[in-house]
Amino acid sequence: MPIITILGTPVEFPNTGSSPNWAPSVIQFAELVELALQSAVGDFDVPPQVLTLQNNVNSNLDIPNLNFSTQEVRSANITYSVYRETDTSTSWSEGELNVMYNDDLGDWAFQREENVGNITTEVTFNITSTGQLQISTTVLSGTGYTGKIGYYAKALKKD
Repeated sequence: MPIITILGTPVEFPNTGSSPNWAPSVIQFAELVELALQSAVGDFDVPPQVLTLQNNVNSNLDIPNLNFSTQEVRSANITYSVYRETDTSTSWSEGELNVMYNDDLGDWAFQREENVGNITTEVTFNITSTGQLQISTTVLSGTGYTGKIGYYAKALKKD
């Protein structure tokens, strides 16, 4: 019988359908997996998502689910990837956005770290005073526009 260790707890896992009763081990395994998954995702984390940028030009378009409570979130690290193209232009960028709420000033500090890409001036990000992350884009020349942003976030909850 294999022993599987989850969060430091060894669990005897059944490898046959015969006796003894394996229900307690299976239940223990499921409960430990649940705990492990809960620790991997925080209350204000955002799982991977994709937003289709319908328009070639966008101005302060809210990015769904990237809205961080000023009362509950201290900071967030957002990883993003943007890809936009027309029949004659292609623009792309991948990087991180770091935001931190300053209680004394009542506002968000914001920093963009682009890891790779060619669109630092064609795509800009903004965070509102209420914690909503937004994206703005400039026009790409050509026709047949398509665009997407993929993103996820890890947030640090206030004490």
